[in-house]
Amino acid sequence: MTQGPARASMALVALTAALAACGGGGSAGDSAAASPVGATADNLRVAAGATSVVASAPVQAADAGSGNQTYTIHAVAGTETGLVKLAFIDEQLALAGRGNVWIDYGGHPVEQSGGAQGLLYHCSGLLNLTDCSVYGTVTYDDPGTYTYKVSYDPSGLLADRVTLTGSIVVEPPGDFVVVSIGDSVASGEGDPQLERDSILSFGLWNDLASDYEVSNVNGCHRSSYAGPAAALKKLKSTNDITFVHIACSGAEFGNEEAGDREKPGYPLGVMDKINLQLEWVRERFGRIDVVILSGGANNVNGGFSKVVEKCVFASPTAPCSEDRQFEQDLACSIDGQDNTQGFTCAAGSGLAGKYDALQQLLQTHGTEDQRPSVVAITEYFDPTHDANGEFPSKTTSVSCGLDAIDPSEWRFLYEHMVMPLNAQVRAASDRNGWVHVGGIAEGFKTHGYCASVGLADIVGKSWVVKLPESLLRQGDIAGVAHPDLDGQAFYEARIYDELVAANPPRTHATATTAGHPYVFGTWVNTDVEVTLNARNPIKEAGVRDTNYATDEPLCAPDTVATGACTAYSGPFMVTASGRNTVSFYSTNAAGAPETKAKPVEVLIDREPPVMTCSASPSELWPPNKREQPIEVSVTAIDEVSGPADFWLSAVADSYGEADSAIKGFVLGEPDLDGTMLVDRSGNAGARFYTLTYESADAVGNVGSCDVVVTV
Repeated sequence: MTQGPARASMALVALTAALAACGGGGSAGDSAAASPVGATADNLRVAAGATSVVASAPVQAADAGSGNQTYTIHAVAGTETGLVKLAFIDEQLALAGRGNVWIDYGGHPVEQSGGAQGLLYHCSGLLNLTDCSVYGTVTYDDPGTYTYKVSYDPSGLLADRVTLTGSIVVEPPGDFVVVSIGDSVASGEGDPQLERDSILSFGLWNDLASDYEVSNVNGCHRSSYAGPAAALKKLKSTNDITFVHIACSGAEFGNEEAGDREKPGYPLGVMDKINLQLEWVRERFGRIDVVILSGGANNVNGGFSKVVEKCVFASPTAPCSEDRQFEQDLACSIDGQDNTQGFTCAAGSGLAGKYDALQQLLQTHGTEDQRPSVVAITEYFDPTHDANGEFPSKTTSVSCGLDAIDPSEWRFLYEHMVMPLNAQVRAASDRNGWVHVGGIAEGFKTHGYCASVGLADIVGKSWVVKLPESLLRQGDIAGVAHPDLDGQAFYEARIYDELVAANPPRTHATATTAGHPYVFGTWVNTDVEVTLNARNPIKEAGVRDTNYATDEPLCAPDTVATGACTAYSGPFMVTASGRNTVSFYSTNAAGAPETKAKPVEVLIDREPPVMTCSASPSELWPPNKREQPIEVSVTAIDEVSGPADFWLSAVADSYGEADSAIKGFVLGEPDLDGTMLVDRSGNAGARFYTLTYESADAVGNVGSCDVVVTV
C-alpha cells in the first residue's frame, strides 16, 4: 500500500491534540507494557505469545548511568542488520553535537553512499542531549568481522571528541533462505521498529532510507513487527533459517518481466517494484527456498490507500457508491472486467496478468536453486467492519474519529475493493500452485478501523492503525489504514501456520557397493544399497513418510498411480544389470509432497563384452616353411556400460614353438597384424596357432575370443 490519506477531520485533529497532551502512543487497553528485548528497553514492541502484540510505554534506556557502552552485533551477509543499538553515550553531548554523532561501519557496506549519521534515541535531560542511545542499520556483502566506530563531541569547551568501538560479526547465508517481498502490509507500515520518542522526532525503521529521509517519502518502512518477519523470527528460533525481508511500502508489480530498474539504488533508493525486489535478492543469494508475497493492492486504481481515502475520508463530498466511473475504474483495475455492469476494460487490465507474470519470473528465471519450492501469498485484511462485524453506522464512524460516514461507503469499499482483490489473490494461488494464506479478512471482520472507540479500545478492538496513532508512533500519516501490532500478529500466526503446513521435506540419497561408498551415475558390477534420509528445514513441518521406486516414472508426487511407489522403511538393494533410475520423494507431516527431489541413477553391469574374432587366412598350405602374413579382425561390444577396448592376451602353438613361429603380434596391444610359419611335422596332422584376445568393460567384466589358424 502507499502513503496514507492526507485529510483529517476536525474530530481527528482534536483527538490527536488530546493524545499528544497526555503523552499517549500505545494502546490504552494494554494492561502492562511489554518487556524490553536485546540490549535495550528503548520503546521496542515485542510479541506476547503467537497472536498478541502490545506496545511498550516509553522508558529510560536500561543501561543509563552504567558508562559508555558498545555491543557485538550479529548479522547475515547480504541482508540488513536491521535497526540495532550500537552504543550508549553515558554523558551529555555538546550543545551543537546532537547532529554530530557519526558511525564508521568499517569495510565496504553495500551502497552505503548516504553517510552514517548516528540515529539518537531516548536522550534525556532538558536539552535532550544526555544519556543517548545510538542506533543504525547497515548491510554487508561479505562475511567477516567488522569494526564499527561511534564518535561524538561531549559537552565542555575543552572536551576532545570521543570514539567508541564495537564489532559486527557477519555470517554467510544458510542453506535455507526465506524471502518476504511485497507492499506495505508485508513491510510493516504503521508499526515502526522504534516509535518516535519526542514530538520533534520520527519513528525509526530497519531500512536505511526511511531513517535518513526526513519526509519519509522515499523509505520502505521495514519493520520486524510485520507479519512475515515476525513469523520467520518465530521459525528461526528453532530452525537454521536465513530470512531476507525486502518488502517495501508502496511497492507494486512492475511492467518489465525481469525487473524494473527505475530506482535501483538500494537501500537508499526505493524497492517500489515487487519484481525488482525479487531480482535484487537473486543477485545476492544463490538459493531461495520460500517466498512470502503480499502484492496487488497498489496496482488497483492508484493504490489501496487512495481508494480508502476517497471512500472513507473524503466520502461526504464525493461518495464512492454514487461514482459510476470510479466503480468501473476499480473493477477494471482488479478484475479486468465487470460482467454484471457490462464494463468494457482496456486489454491487459486487471491483476491476473500481474500475478502470472510474477509466476513466470519465479519459475523460469534464475538458477534452479533460486526457484522457490513454496510461494505463499497473503490475503488482504478487511478494515470495513465494526466490533459487531457490521458496516459502521454514521455514529460509529464519528466515535472512531471519522466524519459521519454512511454505511454504504463502507459496504462499497468491502464489496468493490476488499472482496474482489482477495478473490484475485485466491485465484492466483490456485492457478499458480501457490500457498494461499487465507482467513485474514475474516479474522479482521470484528477488528476493522471503527471496531473501537477512539484509541482507547474501551469498546471493541481495532487492528487497524488510525490517523492519530500514525502521527504519534511514527510522526507521519503513512501508517494510516494499515494493520497495527495486533493485526500484524494475526498475519504472523496465519503465515506461520501455512508455512508449517506447506514446507516440504528434503530427501537425500546415499549408497554403498561392496562395502564402499557409491557415486550415483557411475558403473559398478556389484549390487548397490541405497539409503534415503529425509529432513525438513522447518522442524515443525516434519516428515511423514518417504516413497521410492526403481524404473517407475509414475512414482512422483504429482501422480496418483496406486502401487507405483514403495514406502521406504530402510536401505534397499538395486540388483538389476543396466541403467536403474531410482525416484523418491517425501511428504511433510501435513501431507505436502516434496516437489524438487531429483531421481538418481544406479548403473550396474554384470555382463562381459561380447567378442568375435577371425583371421585371414585361417588355413595355411602348403607347409613350405615360409612366414605367412596374417590379418585378424576383432569386435568387442558391451551393450550395458558401452564400448569396450580389446587387447591380445595370449599366443599359442600346438607344437610349443610360439616364440619362433608367431611373429609381429604384440601381447597387451590391440595388435591385428603379424606372420605365422607355414610348417608342420610330416604326417603328424594339422598344426594349430591360437591368438587369444580379451576385452574389459568400464567395471572390469572381461570377455574373450580365440583366433585359430591351421597349418
